[in-house]
Amino acid sequence: MIKKFKVSSEKITVVPLGIETKKGSGKLPEGIKKGKYILNNGGIDIRKNLFRLIEAFAKISPRLPFLKLVITGENKDLRPKLEEAAKRLNIDDLVVFPGYLDEESLWTLIRNASCLCLPTEMEGFGFPVLAGMTVGVPVVASNTSSIPEIAGDAVLLVNPLKVEEIVLAMEKVLIDRDLRERLMKEGLEQAKKFTWEKTIDKTIEIYNEALK
Repeated sequence: MIKKFKVSSEKITVVPLGIETKKGSGKLPEGIKKGKYILNNGGIDIRKNLFRLIEAFAKISPRLPFLKLVITGENKDLRPKLEEAAKRLNIDDLVVFPGYLDEESLWTLIRNASCLCLPTEMEGFGFPVLAGMTVGVPVVASNTSSIPEIAGDAVLLVNPLKVEEIVLAMEKVLIDRDLRERLMKEGLEQAKKFTWEKTIDKTIEIYNEALK
């Protein structure tokens, strides 16, 4: 807006959105065990960079054979191609596509994941990343779009175009206990900045200022 419409930065205030968590008290999908899977809860779309995620998972799988990769969402055109990619890499039995989930089921997966991995090439606000932070689950995510602003220092950021960076980040989060604990703690603190109450308060503040 500043560049395109020549608006002074002093007249612009960014109001972040909030997130509402669910208890996530439902059952995990069949074959999925608590703390034994990496979750991508960003949906199935070409911009979500899921082919590189599957490739990265294939590289860490031999070293962490107890893990599965769970990718939520549905896409009738893209999902078969992702399944074929997993099959070519001989990890089709370790990559799970539960499809569309209701909120309780999705939050159950988020809360019980070993970590979230979201190497998206482009993101709007970053709800999938914030979801993990809100419930104290370590997150690996892209250093692009809005994510660095949302994540602060509470997420391990990677170049989404470099598979090896995704591999190393996932391994660190899964193996380095001190790093896991730091990300969990800082994620909870960072997430406190993004509540609907804060969104409402900031919006009211802006209107009051404009009416003066």
